[in-house]
Amino acid sequence: MYQIYARGQLITSGAIPVNGDVKTLMLQATHDMAPKSQVLVMYVRADWELVADALSINVDGAFMNKVVLNFNKTDASPSDKIRFGVSADVGSNVNVLAVVKSVLLLGTGNDITQSQVVQDLHGYSLKPLKSSSGDHFPMCDWFCWRWPLPVGGEDVKDVIDESGVVVLTDATVYEYIPEPVPMPANGGGRWRGGGGGGAGGGGGMFPSFGGFGGNNMMVMAVPLMGRMDGPMREQMRPMPPLPKADIVVAPKDLAPVQQTRKLFPETWLWKSQIVPSGGVVNFDETVPDTVTSWVATAFAVHPQTGLGISEQSAQVSLM
Repeated sequence: MYQIYARGQLITSGAIPVNGDVKTLMLQATHDMAPKSQVLVMYVRADWELVADALSINVDGAFMNKVVLNFNKTDASPSDKIRFGVSADVGSNVNVLAVVKSVLLLGTGNDITQSQVVQDLHGYSLKPLKSSSGDHFPMCDWFCWRWPLPVGGEDVKDVIDESGVVVLTDATVYEYIPEPVPMPANGGGRWRGGGGGGAGGGGGMFPSFGGFGGNNMMVMAVPLMGRMDGPMREQMRPMPPLPKADIVVAPKDLAPVQQTRKLFPETWLWKSQIVPSGGVVNFDETVPDTVTSWVATAFAVHPQTGLGISEQSAQVSLM
């Protein structure tokens, strides 16, 4: 019998006959299985002992609503007209954001990203992924995404517990119980202290370091200037400041003002619009007067296909 769980829900289950030692099961990956699924397989032996194992796999396709955005040109001048296009599922509510690049350099957290949503979806798992050593794996890095990982456990009970499911059965569920480790009768240990004096004394429970009976030794520093002779001391004195020179710059004729720049926002685009039947929504805007780069992102929400987030941002540089 096999069961597949994702986002805290049972996706599919079934039973397959096994005639030999190996049986291959083909499963169709769906969006409901993204971003991570757990496959639990179990059977009952002839002696009524339950045998189980589990595997955690990563499934791509957490976003059914694909969002793509772009500017109609990558280089522009202040006050130019520019078109910002976003493609998504028809009927989606598209939300766009464009901020000056320097704002992003100061810190993140101003926008929603695909990685943030995927991390939140991992929190809906039945139980966090655990290694065979007992340590919980961190949130999936590049290695976790590339390879399936075992759920972990020393016995069948561990596998079931770490899968986050409850199994009701009258079969034998093996649980490994380690034997207790005997403690020394005299309570001895490597931290019991020895005799004092010499190089490492000071009795007690904790070890002592250094010599002179374990006492702390205070080192006194002599001021550097006190050890210098007369000529060297004179050389170390600071030099007097140099006299200021009068600099006269000849005035130049200034060029006449062609255009007064007055549009300097930190957030340029902050708009929302419904995607029409063509699948693309366009925003016709005026480029701000700030001579810098602007970075734009977008996300969309659809009643059927759900949330979609642009995988890459669009950028326009001002000349």
